[in-house]
Amino acid sequence: MDIRTDSKQACLSDYIILEGPTQSPSSLIGPKKTLCGQTLPNYPAPSILVSAGNVLKLKYHTDTSKSIKGSGFNAKVAAINPTCNKMQFEYQYGEETCNSTCGKPFEAPWTKSPRKLTTTPFTTTSTESTTSHLANKTCEEKDVLYEGNVLGIKKDIETWEECANACWKLDTCKYFSWTEGDKSCTAKDTFEGKSDQTGTVSGTKSCGELATTTPTTSTVSTPITTTIPELTNKTCYEKGMFYDYVKGQIDIKDIESWEECAIKCRLEPTCKGWNWAGPDYVEATRIHFCSLKPKLVTGTEANALDSKIEGGIRGTKECGEFVSTTPTTVSTTTRPLKNETCQQIDTHHKGTPLKSIEGIDP
Repeated sequence: MDIRTDSKQACLSDYIILEGPTQSPSSLIGPKKTLCGQTLPNYPAPSILVSAGNVLKLKYHTDTSKSIKGSGFNAKVAAINPTCNKMQFEYQYGEETCNSTCGKPFEAPWTKSPRKLTTTPFTTTSTESTTSHLANKTCEEKDVLYEGNVLGIKKDIETWEECANACWKLDTCKYFSWTEGDKSCTAKDTFEGKSDQTGTVSGTKSCGELATTTPTTSTVSTPITTTIPELTNKTCYEKGMFYDYVKGQIDIKDIESWEECAIKCRLEPTCKGWNWAGPDYVEATRIHFCSLKPKLVTGTEANALDSKIEGGIRGTKECGEFVSTTPTTVSTTTRPLKNETCQQIDTHHKGTPLKSIEGIDP
């Protein structure tokens, strides 16, 4: 670091500010630390400044004067445990902002093993069940072991569906075998025949493909009328993209779908476009966040690559236009009578009718 100071080593127009939003006695930064000059706190040894939380802000202040400012500074940023999720960096210069990420989310590795599974049967109790989350529900072969080259083995896999999905996510996996006895999942890249093995479920990679969840209908005791806005344009969004941060944007938590985010933008007078963080968003703490933008800025305007991010979806205000819908009434069954044996069959009570009701089925 080499940033010019006055004769008393006080900062002039140029200086660095480090901010750690999380307060902790273990942090050397505290709420804020201002740095300038040619030395850091641990000079002449290397200085390592630690943030107590998972956010660290570095701000560099300068002005437009032509006064001597020094040579600037150099900083390296690292995370103690970057395996939990991707690290995200945001660089802001004036009103312009650009974003970048690095690292890869942690995924439990497959354990490489040279052993081959034996075909010795063992006693087990299996329960028939259907899966709602897999696209192909009938592709598995029960009590069958697939032979082939073993890529790896995962332990503590509770269901064959989970094993199939793990194979589907692994690029090199083509076949799987799941054993109920020890809850192991074996991934293979070749098929060299099959044999009978009680308690083992095998299948191909395609077995693990996820399907879109279909909403289930439940019976309620009273009629319910609901109105759901239907979007006019259902294909206007851009997947894997985002609009850059701008001053005055509105962030809303717990928005379950991009459609809901688009409608909120449509109803907000100042909103020009929106970002929505889906379930696969690279920053776990931002999942299901909806950001309403008063101004649309992307990396393209800064002559750089367009703003891209995994799990993000963006769209303009026009995406949120919707057509009015007719309320849908959910019909329900008649509530059971408290006394079901009080009626008199083949009997008519005489008297003066108060009102005649049509359309009552017995």
